Amino acid sequence: MRLKEEEMRKNLLKLMSTQEEMHRSQAELSGQTEAVNATLATLELDMEGKIQKVNPVLVKNLLYENEAELLTQPYENLLPASERNAVWVYDLWEQLRQGDVYRREIRMLDKSGQEHWFSTTFTPIKNRNQKPYKAIFMGLEISLVRQSILDYEGKLAAIQRSSAVIEFDTHGFITHVNDRYLHLLHYAAPELLGKHHSILVPEEDRESDEYITFWDRLARGESTQGRFCRLTKTQKRIWIWGSFGAIQNQEGKTSRIINVAHDITRQVETETELQNQLLQAQQQQQGLQERIEQLQMQENELRERVQQQEKHKKQLYQERQEVIQRFDMLKNGLVMAEFLPDGSLFNAGG
Repeated sequence: MRLKEEEMRKNLLKLMSTQEEMHRSQAELSGQTEAVNATLATLELDMEGKIQKVNPVLVKNLLYENEAELLTQPYENLLPASERNAVWVYDLWEQLRQGDVYRREIRMLDKSGQEHWFSTTFTPIKNRNQKPYKAIFMGLEISLVRQSILDYEGKLAAIQRSSAVIEFDTHGFITHVNDRYLHLLHYAAPELLGKHHSILVPEEDRESDEYITFWDRLARGESTQGRFCRLTKTQKRIWIWGSFGAIQNQEGKTSRIINVAHDITRQVETETELQNQLLQAQQQQQGLQERIEQLQMQENELRERVQQQEKHKKQLYQERQEVIQRFDMLKNGLVMAEFLPDGSLFNAGG
C-alpha cells in the first residue's frame, strides 16, 4: 500500500512539473506570438485561399478600418490584377499543400488600390495526420526599402545609359564593363574582362609611383575624380573625366571599385589648340614688342642725330656770323683798291 502511495505521489509530482513546464512553454509561445503580432502583418488562410483571420498590423498597413472588411474574401483579391494568375501564386499553393514553407517578396493592394511591398513567409499548419489544413502568412512591409532600391536601380540604369562605366576588384582587375565604355575604347567585353586596368593607361603613367598609390587609396575606400588619359585598343590616346568610387560590403570593407567616365577628348584637344594659339599669339606679341623696342631705339638714335645736326648747324651759323663780322672789320679798317685788267689803278678808297 505504501509503495502504491509513493508511486502515486511521484506521478503526481511529475504531472505537476509537466503542467508547470507546459504553462511556461505556453507563456513563452504567447509572448512570441504577441511580439510577432505587434511587428509583422499576419493572415490565416484556409487551404482554399480564403482569409480566416487578420491581425491589426496588416489592417493598418493596407488602410482598412477593421478585420471584418477582409475576412472570407480570397487572398488573391489583395494582389494586383497582373499577379493573381502568376506562376508564383500556383507554386505557392503547390508547396503549401505539400507541407513546405514558401518565401517571396510580393506586392499587395491597400483599400485605395495603392501597392505595398511585403517580404513574406507562408507556413503550412498540419493536423495530426500531417496534412496541411491552413496556412499562416507573415509579412514585413518593405515599401520604403523597396522604393529606395528601385530608385537606386533607376539611377544606376540612367548612369549606365548615359555614361561609360567599368568596375574592378580591389586589385584593379576588370570585373564589369558597359557598352558605352567598350565603344569608347573600341574593345569587346571578353578582351577586357579579367584584365588589369593598367592596359588602358599610357606606359609613363602605369610605371609611376602615383599609379600604385592610386590603387592603394581606392582599396582603402577612398574616392577620387579628375582628368585621365586612356589608351584605346589601337593605342590611340583619349581623355576622360572619371570618378572612382569604392563599393563596400556589409563589414565596411571595400569589395569592388566603380569608375564612371565621360569622354572629354574633344574638349582637351580644343583646350590644347587654344593653348597653342595663345602661345603663338604670345610669341607674336613678344616679337612685336621686340620690334617696337627696336623702332624706339632707332627713333631715339634718329632723334639724337637730328639734335646733333641741329647743334652742328648752330655752330656753323655762329662760325659764319663770326666770319662775316671779321670780314666787315677788315673791310672797315683797310684801304680798298680796284684795278683794271691791264693792272692800272681804277679806283682807290680808304
